Amino acid sequence: MNNINHFFPKNKQFWLYHGSLLAVMTVAQLILFILVEQYFLLNTVIQVAWLPLYTISVLIYRYYYKTRSWQRFSMSKIIPLTLVISLVLAIMMSLFTLAIICPFFWTEFLGAEVLAKENRTLIGRLAAFIFYNSVISLLFISIWAFIYIAVTTSRQVKESEIKSLRLENSLKEAKLASLTNQLNPHFLFNSLNNIRFMIYENAAHADEMITAFSEILRYSLTSSKQDKVGIEEELSIIDRYIDIVRLQLGDKLDFQLHFSSSCQQCLIPPMALQILVENAIKHGIENSKTKARLSVNIINKDEVLLIEVCNPVASSVSMPIQGTGTGLKNIKQRLNLLYGELAQLSVTPLENNFTATLTIPMEKSL
Repeated sequence: MNNINHFFPKNKQFWLYHGSLLAVMTVAQLILFILVEQYFLLNTVIQVAWLPLYTISVLIYRYYYKTRSWQRFSMSKIIPLTLVISLVLAIMMSLFTLAIICPFFWTEFLGAEVLAKENRTLIGRLAAFIFYNSVISLLFISIWAFIYIAVTTSRQVKESEIKSLRLENSLKEAKLASLTNQLNPHFLFNSLNNIRFMIYENAAHADEMITAFSEILRYSLTSSKQDKVGIEEELSIIDRYIDIVRLQLGDKLDFQLHFSSSCQQCLIPPMALQILVENAIKHGIENSKTKARLSVNIINKDEVLLIEVCNPVASSVSMPIQGTGTGLKNIKQRLNLLYGELAQLSVTPLENNFTATLTIPMEKSL
């Protein structure tokens, strides 16, 4: 039963195309027989016998092509193999056709008058019939086979491309999830460290920090399942993070946010802006001995979302170098996965200032 399923295609489109081909060939042959006006009945019977034999022959070729995995062969091997198989099938078709018509059309086909008229012997007449019909059958079988190879190969290439894209997307999603999960330990360590110091200094402030931290942690865990979030949602978590930092640093932090109204409902990678702010506080504000300004500017420039995070850096502190640091490296990797060359993260270290600029395509939530 399994072999039968392999032999007869279940695809309706296959039978539609094959049936259309047989119909066109039949009509063309009948028109030719009518024009010749000789042996019309004989030629019609030969054509009727030839059609199912032709169908069986091409199905035999298809069966071996699929079950013997001929699609793995190179063209230099599949072409001669196809021609040889087609020739064998064509000869078999001619012999079967001959066996079918001889009992019914012996006089019209191999009678003494026909042989005398064509000046041929019986063997010569049979050989000519087998040769002529084998050549015609070889031509049609090989044309069918090469069309089948081309269609099958094209379909396999498309399926391979689809599988490759699916695999690429799966790997991309897995890598994005891995990169997003890297943010949680990084953020967790810094925040818990801040709370630890505050517990001994001011228990009330520590309680507020824990409340704010729980909200941030919930957002961090939830957003790790998404590749993009709304920028207003990200800003609300940054406000909670700044609340934690202010409880620790007091008036030392001067946080300034400039947010263009045209950027509302824009999407950004989760925790990306928060990491930039955290990086600015860790490497800039915390090391400053006086009140320091941390400014975040978010604008829409030529349908591109431009985010700048600027903080002062004490001259005695070495500034982060572009491409170093877990936070900046993580953001760059996620930008590459999500946007390719359309997004970038650049840093500008000056003498007493450090600016991180995040540029991504403008994209709004529905």
